[in-house]
Amino acid sequence: MHSYVCETDQPIDKEPLAPSATKCQRDIQDGSRDLTKCQAELKRTQEELEEVQVQLLVADCPCSNLSVLEAEAGVKEERISGLERELGEEKRLRATKEEMISMQRELLVVKEERTAALARELGEERRLRGTKEALRKDLDEAEKERDALKRQLEERKEEQPMECPSGFVSVGHSCYAVFDKASDARSWDAAQAFCKAKAAGGRLAELETKEEITRLKDHLKGNGYECWSYWIGGEEVGDTNTFAWASTGQRIGDSDWRSGMPNLSGLGDAIFLFCSENWQWADDPRSASRRFICEVPVTDEAEKERDALRTQLEDRRKEQPKECPSGFVSIGHSCYAVFDKDSDRRTWDAAQAFCKAKATGGRLAELETKEEITRLKDHLKGNGYRCSGKYNALCPMKRF
Repeated sequence: MHSYVCETDQPIDKEPLAPSATKCQRDIQDGSRDLTKCQAELKRTQEELEEVQVQLLVADCPCSNLSVLEAEAGVKEERISGLERELGEEKRLRATKEEMISMQRELLVVKEERTAALARELGEERRLRGTKEALRKDLDEAEKERDALKRQLEERKEEQPMECPSGFVSVGHSCYAVFDKASDARSWDAAQAFCKAKAAGGRLAELETKEEITRLKDHLKGNGYECWSYWIGGEEVGDTNTFAWASTGQRIGDSDWRSGMPNLSGLGDAIFLFCSENWQWADDPRSASRRFICEVPVTDEAEKERDALRTQLEDRRKEQPKECPSGFVSIGHSCYAVFDKDSDRRTWDAAQAFCKAKATGGRLAELETKEEITRLKDHLKGNGYRCSGKYNALCPMKRF
């Protein structure tokens, strides 16, 4: 919003004259006579008055002539007074006119300064528009490079030879062992310990991508395993009803939950695959006895190569400009919004729904790496958010 100045070409209204105004005053007002002529007329009248006063001083003047001369002198004095008033009025009008002209000049200067300022603002807006377009082009290029790196990573994964330990079979990019006998059933923690002892790098299966989920389901359906329920490596984070992969602590992104899951209250539940529900996921107390699936990830050399490609991809993500939705702030590679007021408190499900409605791609914050955890902690510590014993909503917007 800006201040502004108005201007008009309409002439300045003149003040109305009194009914007793003289002809000279009216002529000056309507422009038919100028000030110089009025001054000349005043001078002539004063001279005539002086002549009359001289005549009055003549001693042998007849009385009748004296009366006439006195009358004429009175008329002339009145006329002189009128002309003096007219002259004063003309001077006042001229001063007013000069003042108005001065004001108009000042307004013109202000108008020119404002025009120059608007021109500068327009130039800055054009420059910023050009910068925004350049950043958008850079973002498009970075996204293309990111996609190329993703494809390269997938190609490397497809090419790497799989040499599985005894008792394991190659499925996709990992080696799996399915323990489907009734005698194999045990608690989640006991199953995790068994997998670690079974082979170097062993663990309960962690299905980190949609491709892994699909490949393992297809393998289970097509190889005659007992249709039962099987532990995998996801465990609940505290009593939050959110889950992470046990080997890394990384919050679960891609998932395959049964309808209505997860839904159990209680501390430290774990995830199992439910055969009768198309091998979808459900949660249960980790103390329950179930069969299980072990996994051995890719070899160290292949993992190093994948890590190098991930690093390149991460570097590209860092270079991308951040454009966060309204109410979100950029932290690292994501946009976050912290809802720390008492009125913001809600259940996990309600908070998740709120985040999804808040912005496209919104969700409750998922801190998938140590870097993300550190960045968000530093942001929360340094920005005066309320430190409450209750859980409040924290919504991120991922920017890849």
